[in-house]
Amino acid sequence: MLLKLSNAVLDLKGFKISKTYGGMLEGIPNKEINSEIIHNAMNLKDWGERKTLLIKPDENEVEKMLKYFLFKAWIVSYDSEKFDGKELVLIWFDDLNPDVSIKDMIETQLTEKIWHKHATGFYF
Repeated sequence: MLLKLSNAVLDLKGFKISKTYGGMLEGIPNKEINSEIIHNAMNLKDWGERKTLLIKPDENEVEKMLKYFLFKAWIVSYDSEKFDGKELVLIWFDDLNPDVSIKDMIETQLTEKIWHKHATGFYF
């Protein structure tokens, strides 16, 4: 799937959706549980060792309850003339809106500033 970012065309190499809370065996969501969920989301390397950026939930969500779903997108750009590219794994929590496409969800989260500041280069 191709994504647009002003003057760059990006390729979505991987996408995962999971429920934020697997069940209530751990108890009612609170800051401690939510902090552990955030930590685990950052440390699970779904696509190997790649630069990962978590769009942090606001403090109120961390204190009480995170959004219902965890999203992960592995995004890559290529420059075939220079044989190099950039990539980033973007992670965020959100609710699922059936009227919004996956492409639109990612393009809402990924800004020029995030891409240029956090995507890392590679040669192919």
